[in-house]
Amino acid sequence: MAGFDRSLKTTFGSVSQLYDSSRPNYPSELGDDVLTLSRIKDGGKILDVGCGSGKATVLFGGRGYDIMGIDISEEMIHIAEKNYFGFPDIRYVVGSFEENNFGDQLFDLIISAQAWHWVDPDVGYLIADKLLKNDGSLALFWNFQEYKKSRFLQDLQKIFVNNCPKYPLGNDTQQTEKRIERSGLFTAYSKTEYCWELDFSFNGYLNLMGSFSWVNDLAEGTKENVLEEVGKLLQSEKDPIRIPYRSTLLMVKKK
Repeated sequence: MAGFDRSLKTTFGSVSQLYDSSRPNYPSELGDDVLTLSRIKDGGKILDVGCGSGKATVLFGGRGYDIMGIDISEEMIHIAEKNYFGFPDIRYVVGSFEENNFGDQLFDLIISAQAWHWVDPDVGYLIADKLLKNDGSLALFWNFQEYKKSRFLQDLQKIFVNNCPKYPLGNDTQQTEKRIERSGLFTAYSKTEYCWELDFSFNGYLNLMGSFSWVNDLAEGTKENVLEEVGKLLQSEKDPIRIPYRSTLLMVKKK
């Protein structure tokens, strides 16, 4: 089963506005669970890896924590700073998690939302272990559209499989779980899932498709043809279209 092609992580800057306007947020319950399971104290330091436009970072803003978001996309960071300027406890940095010099900073909690699959697994867990304080926590979470629950999504997946060479079949959470265990750096993980639904207008859903890395990576012309196929598929559905989602949270503690 092919996972995410990490070369696609550089595609988001060119669709940063589309990404910010079309990507869904994360369940507030998930954010609450991260804080409860991590047992982070008031004033604790949080690092958000691959923060993008700040959709996950803001779950933890305004709660008395010192938060840093880091992302390789300058465009994404600009949007995050603009969207959440009202949160003085959050600061954003352009850079790579694997290559950034964090100096002597240590964190109580490292989070990564919809982004850990872009981190080099050969060094990502080692860096997280180095940056976490004793008993610090690593929280990894994703939003997934529930293909098995929707005929529309199953037909959509066929379009991607047939037209998008870098479309990731399945998801990387199972691989992530194995890598966590193999690293030997963390306690046994906990896994929590949240099921929910979200309504999209046809145009809103097309915008969402355009923000996906495996679509945005296509050559001009091919990309438009794929989105046209998706548009035709949408015409057979009722507007707005209801999409079933599942959010998955993996939590571990530093040994």
